[in-house]
Parts: sequence; structure tokens; C-alpha cells
Amino acid sequence: MYNPFQPITGDYEYLIDTMGKSVKIDGETQNVLMQMSNPNGKYADRIIQSLSPLSSGSLVEYNNSFWLIMSDINDNRYEDNRYKGVIKKCNILLKWQQIPFVRQTWAILEDSTTIGVSYGRDMNLAQGKFKLTLPKNQYTDAIELNKTFLLFNNKGKVSHIDKTKEGIIQLLLDLDTIGANDRFDLGIADYQASTITLTITTGESSQLQKGNTLQLATSVAINGTVDNTYKVLFKSDNETVATVDATGLITSKAVGSAIITASLEADSTVTDTYAINVVDAPPAPSYNVTITSTSTTPNEIKDSQTKTYNANVYNNSVQITDGSQPVTWSLWDDTKTTTTTLALIDSQTGTSCVVKNNKAMSGYVQLCATLNSNSTIKQWIRIQMKALF
Repeated sequence: MYNPFQPITGDYEYLIDTMGKSVKIDGETQNVLMQMSNPNGKYADRIIQSLSPLSSGSLVEYNNSFWLIMSDINDNRYEDNRYKGVIKKCNILLKWQQIPFVRQTWAILEDSTTIGVSYGRDMNLAQGKFKLTLPKNQYTDAIELNKTFLLFNNKGKVSHIDKTKEGIIQLLLDLDTIGANDRFDLGIADYQASTITLTITTGESSQLQKGNTLQLATSVAINGTVDNTYKVLFKSDNETVATVDATGLITSKAVGSAIITASLEADSTVTDTYAINVVDAPPAPSYNVTITSTSTTPNEIKDSQTKTYNANVYNNSVQITDGSQPVTWSLWDDTKTTTTTLALIDSQTGTSCVVKNNKAMSGYVQLCATLNSNSTIKQWIRIQMKALF
């Protein structure tokens, strides 16, 4: 059997691959070697060895249980670059309030009498004393003296805090009186109900053209009172379709759907979502103009008579009928270089004009419709001036 206390002369990486256990350390999956440090020990400590550095205070998830790394050796003392630590099994999911938020962490609870505790005893503890060992983080580091916790069927009040060990906090607690606000159903002592909401005020969903952006706005309320001092985090469930940065700016990448989730940094369970549907951008505008007339003889106008002409504007072969792309009408001689006196424009709009023969008995004029938004796009029609009879 493998003995972690004996030097390893073979390939340690091979041992990890073939004999290692799959665990999660602070949520990251890796293979490690594990063995009882003392098969007869009352706390069933284990030795954990890894190819990656270990940190005291990290939580190891293994075999449906959580273990706390109590100490580590990361000075690379072994020739095969392995790292070692001692872990102890957690026996309580500790919960408490940092109003308005609820915090929790796996921890190790010990007492001198095992009253209400399903774990071993620490004989150095006095009667009615409890000891909690928990990982050190921004939330546990904020625990203060006189903070109360529910410990299975008991309640304890913090009387001493020890932060001298790397990555670990140890709390000494005195047995305390259970009160009306102690919620054993929630596992929280001195509970004060709080309502925390996070709302994406931009709405619930939108459609974006590929390549476009959208800025989300949020609002946080505590017990109905707006308090936007809390940091909001953003995440996309489909970054191939849409990404979102730390400010909530969405950038559409590809056609498809994505859900953007906003969550409080202080409590990741407080969330709101926003649905994005990304569509292809429309093709670039491509305009053209045609000139038509209701007359059966649009290419001639007799002396002193008039005819009406219409400009039809198209974008990518689709006619624009809302008048958003008007034209300007002008009359020119037959060479399209100078103006003419053979005819005149009697009236005009952005979509039509009336041309009148200016008492000309012969000759040709050129009627031009020029798109206002792009003067290079125009259409011509040649019109012959004729005598009345």
C-alpha cells in the first residue's frame, strides 16, 4: 500500500493519475493522494498530496463531505515537486447574518462534552465551551466578539478570536441562552428578516443587431430602500453570442440568444436576468430611383400642356413608400449640361412633379430626379416638346 511518509522514487505524476482521488479544492477539480494521518486518531485527519500548491484554510470537497486544510507544506521540499497538507473533516455548515446578508461556510465544531455535537471532543475545552475552526475570508474575518451562532441544538456566543494561523480562524464560544429570534429552521442566531432585491432597470429583454452594444442599468434595494452602493457583477451564459463587461455593457457577437445575469458581489443569490436576441444587421443601403407617369405618353408634352411624373425610390430592391427618401426635380436641355426654357416645372414635391410645355413646338428636355440623401443617385427621362396640333 502507498505510504505518504516514505520517499517516492517513481513518477509522482503517474501515481496521481493512477491512484489519485478526484476532489474539488475551493471549487477547482484536481486529482490528489489522500491517506489517514493516524488511523487511530479521534479526528480522522488525513494527509493530502497534490501537484499544485495547497493553502491552509482551503475547503476540499471529497466523498460528499467537506474538509478543511489545517496546515500545508508548499516549500517544494520534495524532488518530485509535490505539495502536502493536513485536512480535517468539517461537521457543521455554519450560518450567520452580516445584515442584510446571510453568510455560510463549512467549519469544524468541537466541545468538551459532545452536547448536541456529532463530532469528537476537545478535552482542553472547559464545560460549556465550544470551538469553531473555519476558513479565513472576507466574511469570516469580519466576525466580532459576542457574535452568536446556532450550533446544532445549542447557541454559542464568541468570547475569543484567534487569527494567528495562516488561512484559518478559530473562535471560542460560550454557551448562550436561546431566544425568540434564533431561527433553527434557518440555522441562524438572532435572525433579522431582510429583503434584498436587484433589478435590471433596462427592462427584461431586447433585440440587438450583430455588432451593436447595449448598456444595462441596475438598482439595488434593501427592505424597499434603494441603495446602489453595492457592487453588481455581470455574466453571459453564451459569450459566442453576446458578452458583457464589468459595467454591464453588452456587445453582440453572433446571431442567437443569450441570458445576461446580474448578481450582487456581496450575495450571489440575489440576481436578475436580461434576455438578448442577436440578429443579423441589415444590408448596407443601396438606393436607386425610377421615374413613372400615369400618362400613356410620358415622353411627350404638347404646347402649354402639363404632365405629372412620380419618383419611385428603392433600397435593395424594396420600394420606400414612407417619404423618408425624397428627391429634388430639375429640368435640363437634351445634353443634360444646361438648363432649358423649352419647359418648366410647374410644381414639385419630394415624390412627384408637374412639368409644363413652355409654348415649345419642338425640341427635347431632360427631367432629372436626384436623391436628396445622395446626389450621385439620380434618374432621367427624355421628354419631347410638341405642337398642340
